[in-house]
This record gives sequence, C-alpha cells and structure tokens, in this order.
Amino acid sequence: MVRFAIVTVLVVVALLTEVRGHDCPTGPAGIVTCLGLEDGDYQDCNHCGGFIKCVGEVMFPWPCPSVTVVWDDITKNCEWVSETCSEP
Repeated sequence: MVRFAIVTVLVVVALLTEVRGHDCPTGPAGIVTCLGLEDGDYQDCNHCGGFIKCVGEVMFPWPCPSVTVVWDDITKNCEWVSETCSEP
C-alpha cells in the first residue's frame, strides 16, 4: 500500500511539472494538459492559431476567429501579433 502511494505521488508530481512549456514548440507558455490548472484560457502547445480552454481540468481546443490572428497568453486574447506564441 505504501509503495502504491509513493508511485501515485511521483506520477502526479511528474504530470504537474509537464503542464507548461516542456519541449513545447510554440513557446514556454504552452500547455499539454489541464491537470492542476485553474479554469481559464491557456496557450496551446501545438499551434498558435487557437488556445486551450480548461474547465474542470478538461482540455477544450478553441480556434481563433480568423486564420490571420494568433493567441497571446499575456493578453489572453487572439491578436494580430503574439508576444508569447511562435510557430516552429
């Protein structure tokens, strides 16, 4: 039972450290999971043409309204130019 608890704690810690920016092609603000995050809008780790809406630790990909705008995680909005997101 103790071994199971230790493994569970290690897995949770590992997941939480992977939430933001680790090897994210769009920049360090990008997320790969909503686990451990508050509800809200976050930069997508896969592309800049949209964002991730986290609700109850569940990820919902959300596109920007036009292909000419990109997500900016500082303004938490789709903008003409992003200070936080860059395509590889």
